[in-house]
Order: sequence, then C-alpha cells, then structure tokens
Amino acid sequence: MPRSGCFAPPSFTSPGPQFSTQFAEARTLLAEAGYPEGKGLAPIEILYPSSDNGRIICEALQEMWHKHLGIDVRLYNQEWKVYLNSTETKNYDVAWAAWIGDYVDPMTFLDMLVTNGGNNRTGWSNAAYDAMATEVQTLRDPAARMAVFARMETVLSEEAPVIPLYHYASVYLRRPEVRGWHANLLDTHPLQHVWLAPVDQG
Repeated sequence: MPRSGCFAPPSFTSPGPQFSTQFAEARTLLAEAGYPEGKGLAPIEILYPSSDNGRIICEALQEMWHKHLGIDVRLYNQEWKVYLNSTETKNYDVAWAAWIGDYVDPMTFLDMLVTNGGNNRTGWSNAAYDAMATEVQTLRDPAARMAVFARMETVLSEEAPVIPLYHYASVYLRRPEVRGWHANLLDTHPLQHVWLAPVDQG
C-alpha cells in the first residue's frame, strides 16, 4: 500500500504506529493464500463517489496494486446518494472515503470506527477498541488521553479495517495587510475577526 501514517492526522494526536509500503510482504501473503503474483485472484473493485479527487486516488491505487501485486483492480464510481447507500449497506469490495475533522481532538477521527457507529461503514467491530473509545471520554489528563489514542491506533494498524492514504493539507497566500487571520487545525477563519490594516506607502 502507499506510504502513509496513522489514521488520525499527526497534528491531532501523538505519534502512533505507521502504515507503510510493504509490497514484498504483500506478495508473500498473496502466495501463501494461493494467489502467487495475484494469479487466480478475482478482480477487486474500488468504489468511489463521482469526483476528480476520488478518481485520481483510485487510479493511483489501481496502477500500484497491478504493477506490484499483479492484482486486477477495477474502478467504478457512483453519484453521491447512490454511493452513500452502497457504503452504508456494505455493497462494495473496497471503497474510497474521506473525512475532515469537525473539532480539534483525535476522537473526531477515531470514533468513526466504533461498533455500529453512524460513520462506521466498514462492518468492522472490535470490543477492545470500543472499550478504549469509552475510556478516553472519561479522561481529562492530555497525556493519558494520548496514550489511549496511541493504543487505539495500534489496534487499527494490526487489524486494518481501513487503509490510511494521506492527510489533507492547506496552502494559502495571505497579503500582509490582512489581520486577524490565523492558521489553525480546522482551517476555519471567521470573517468577523478578520480585517484589513492600512498599507504603509513608505
């Protein structure tokens, strides 16, 4: 799989286990399962919603999995409402998905995978993970919470119900006379706090 990191963005949580590119191990596991170099394995379909971003990512996966693993990967896209229904009903082999944190805490990402959670469209369930998700809600010490988050990330890295690919990043150009605009994790900028300062004409 492509080189990546933890499930929750590093800026939200403490360093945890890293997902990394391990094509050699993947080829070994395929052979042990009876599919050397992907031979005999049924085609894998990747579902994505109709969007350029999803298409680009899925095409990259298709090319890498075919080149390095010999897997026949087929792509298909659906309009948003149909895609949501397909993922909610688990009607897919692999599905591309994305998430943007709506508050500054790792739980905005990690609670997506609790059993029967409203955003858990994987069908994955792990009692130990669920217990940690409940435990962390009772903790107030930041270090203790980060330790639990790291354990949750470890479970995800071991069972891999999802494959983290990348984290969104923002690039911006701000004129020096714009004031009250500050970079932040959620990249939200209430305009009532932004103003223009007079430009020094020198």
